[in-house]
Amino acid sequence: PARVDCSKNLSPSSERLETAQPRPQAAQTDDAKTVLAQTRRLNLGGLNHRRPQDGDLITYEPATDPAGRLRAVNIRFAGDVPAPPNVRHRTARQSPIAIAYTTFFCAVVGVLTLMGKLPALVSYIYALASLFTFLVYAFDKSAAQNNRQRTPEKTLHLLALIGGWPGALAAQRMFRHKSIKAEFQSAFWLTVIVNSLALGWLLTSSGAAFIGNALQTLR
Repeated sequence: PARVDCSKNLSPSSERLETAQPRPQAAQTDDAKTVLAQTRRLNLGGLNHRRPQDGDLITYEPATDPAGRLRAVNIRFAGDVPAPPNVRHRTARQSPIAIAYTTFFCAVVGVLTLMGKLPALVSYIYALASLFTFLVYAFDKSAAQNNRQRTPEKTLHLLALIGGWPGALAAQRMFRHKSIKAEFQSAFWLTVIVNSLALGWLLTSSGAAFIGNALQTLR
């Protein structure tokens, strides 16, 4: 892919965005001008989901439209991994269902806690685990973009299994991280199902006895 490196006039495939002081027409090649025009109209992915600014490093792939005119495709910030178009749209369609289930689940946990059928400790565990998992996802996304050591996927799944999956889902949607990898998503939703079933078991007589014994041990 070509790169638009946004503060000095480099090669046709490497250039920085200059808005304050436009360069002479001869200093801009056709492909550079095309990318400069297109990137200013886009909100690119990544942690910030923002329009490119002066000094940003942008990558793109040169292509042509049906009329033979030059255009840029797969425009993104350097270091971001683009999602295939079909997968990205499919993720967007699934998101409302995931959000609806997460909202329903959290509401049920809250209502059961207020009714006294579920110890407040369980709600605290979900809240803290979700917050911690959200932060771990944010750290892993940053590590992926900056070529640092990554968090193992089994660790992310373990955090989801112990109750951090609502925070994991929020992070996946906010950061677009681990949200399009089919193998990861299959394992992730398996942890959601197992955790949900475990919560249902805690509402049974044997589950209530287990909680009672656990609380007595903590005391």
